[in-house]
Amino acid sequence: MLKMLREANPGLQRRFSPESAFHFADFSDGQLEELLHRTAAAAGLKWSSRKVRKAALGLLIRERIQPNFGNAGSVNSLLGRVKSAVAARGDAREIILADLGLDENAAGGSAKTEALLAEVEAEMSELFKAEHLRAHFNDLAARLTTLEKDGELDASRPADKVGSYVFVGNPGTGKTTVAKVLAKWLRAKGVLVSDVVGEESALNLQGEYLGQTKEKVNKLMASARGGLVFIDEAYNLGGSRGMRASLYAQEAVDQLTYCMTEDSHKGRTIVVLAGYEREMNDMLASANPGFRSRFKQRIAMPDWDAADVVEYLRRRCNKKGIVLADAAQRVLLGGLDDVRKRPGWANARDAEWLFDELTGTRL
Repeated sequence: MLKMLREANPGLQRRFSPESAFHFADFSDGQLEELLHRTAAAAGLKWSSRKVRKAALGLLIRERIQPNFGNAGSVNSLLGRVKSAVAARGDAREIILADLGLDENAAGGSAKTEALLAEVEAEMSELFKAEHLRAHFNDLAARLTTLEKDGELDASRPADKVGSYVFVGNPGTGKTTVAKVLAKWLRAKGVLVSDVVGEESALNLQGEYLGQTKEKVNKLMASARGGLVFIDEAYNLGGSRGMRASLYAQEAVDQLTYCMTEDSHKGRTIVVLAGYEREMNDMLASANPGFRSRFKQRIAMPDWDAADVVEYLRRRCNKKGIVLADAAQRVLLGGLDDVRKRPGWANARDAEWLFDELTGTRL
């Protein structure tokens, strides 16, 4: 509405002053719960337990994190689905977890959780050198379980106790791929309400004039509200390429800091900064403390040694029904030890290129 008024003719804007607008706030948790209770009663339904009603409220709170939450409309939509589920059970009049699409045997957890985790597991099985990621997931899962038992997890800001991430690693170590797997895992664990990943490089976030950077950052954050924002080559936020670039880099950092503390994103959207380790450390050291303190998690992506590359090639060949002979593996091990020391080595990218070369030249 504000955008429309700004872009309309001045006469219209004078007659509808934004300063005089009525603001209709979203319903609070208590108001949503009361509306759930009244709407169910009006339909002749009752909750089988307080736990079930709280589970329904939890679904609405998580939905509210995403854009365009419908408030009373969302309550009506949820109860509409519930009424259909109850009717399908015959003469039942009590709402149970299954009517909400939740698993009766999962303490209120989503019936889709196991399927989502299975999907993540399948994707991780395709990753090479992913032991560090699996260990991170195991540690974080244990911590989330403890926090939930202690009542420390806020359903309206589920990501608050996790925080945002810094990924460090050289080219081809899987930073972008891991970000997408991480988003799915966090969604399955209830930390995020969406596994959408908004992706951009730090240089592309910086505009050509002051003010444009702010717009780009806002657009990126809005594209993944309730999900994950991935900023590659984030060391460029350090602004070490001259005065003009530094101004735009600082504008990007300031706006990112603002967005991450804004109500619509705080504890709801996770930001991942990715780049080379030394450059990332330098950038974060020079950034303001408010920005730096929001990145509580760090994942380091290991380089591939010669044995890793040969093992990757062997697996890729096996999938194609091709035999990578022992003698060929020995030749590759010797050559890769030298190649990896050269500038520009890109780990998985070069390993994949080598696979194409090998399979394309075989007799």
